Amino acid sequence: MIGKKGLAALLMLLCIGQIASAQDYLRLKNGKLIPGAIVRVDSAAVFLANWDERHLPLPRLQVYEKQEIESIWFRPPPRFDIKAEYRPRERGWEFGGGMTFQSMKLSDNSSRRMLQFSILGGYTVLPFVGIEGEADFTFLHAAISDSIWHPYQSAYQVSMNILFHPVQIEGTTPFFLIGGGTALDIPLSHTVLTLSQDSRNLLNLGAGLKWGQGSLGFRLEYRYQFYSWTPDDYIPIYDAGGTRIGERRVDAQEAFCHLLRLGLFFYR
Repeated sequence: MIGKKGLAALLMLLCIGQIASAQDYLRLKNGKLIPGAIVRVDSAAVFLANWDERHLPLPRLQVYEKQEIESIWFRPPPRFDIKAEYRPRERGWEFGGGMTFQSMKLSDNSSRRMLQFSILGGYTVLPFVGIEGEADFTFLHAAISDSIWHPYQSAYQVSMNILFHPVQIEGTTPFFLIGGGTALDIPLSHTVLTLSQDSRNLLNLGAGLKWGQGSLGFRLEYRYQFYSWTPDDYIPIYDAGGTRIGERRVDAQEAFCHLLRLGLFFYR
C-alpha cells in the first residue's frame, strides 16, 4: 500500500517524465512534422533547436521560413488539423468519387449526353506532382433502352493520370492532368454503342480545382477524352459478279467527349 509520501513521489516522477518528454512542434506545408524546442520567432522565420540542447547558450538551430510553416504547436498536435486547408502534401493520399456529365461526339457526327459515376485514388509524390488511378462506370438499368443502340449493357473505363499542382491560390489548388487507359465500350448512360463490346484506347487531358478543409475535399474539373478502336466486326467482300469472296475488318473508329465532373474526396 502506497502512503502519502510514496504517492507524492510517484506524482512528481510522472510530472518530471512529462516535462522531459515534452516538445514543441512545427507542422510544415509539405506535411512534415518537426519536433524540437522553439527558441525564437520573428516576422520572417522560426528558429528550432534540439529539445535536449535548449538550455545551451548556443544550441544548434534549424531555421524555417514562415511561408514554409502551416502551424506551430507547444504540445503533440492532432493527427489531422481540422482547421488546416487542403494542399497537396508529399506522400499524401486521396480517395473519393463523383458524378460526371458527359457530352460525346462520334465519328458519324451524332452526339450523346449522359451521366456516369466515378471513383479515384491518388498519391502525391511531391507537392507539385502526383499520380492517380480512376474508374468510370454505369449500372444496368432495364427500364431505359434506346431503339437505335443496343441496350442493357454496362460499360466502364480505367485510366492512370499524372497530376501537376503548379500553385496554390488562397486555399484553392489548380491542377492539370494527362493520362491514358482503356475502356470496354464507352460508359454511356446505361447503353453501349455496338452489339459486341469493343475495347477502346483512351487519352485523358484535363484541368480543374481542388479545395477542402481538415480531411474532406472537393474537386471540380473539365476533361477532354479521346477514344480510338477497331470494332470486332467484318464486312463481306464481293466480286463483280456478286459472289462473296471474303471479308475485311471494318475501319478504325474514333470518338471524343467533353466531361464536367464534380467530386468529393478524403485526404491525408
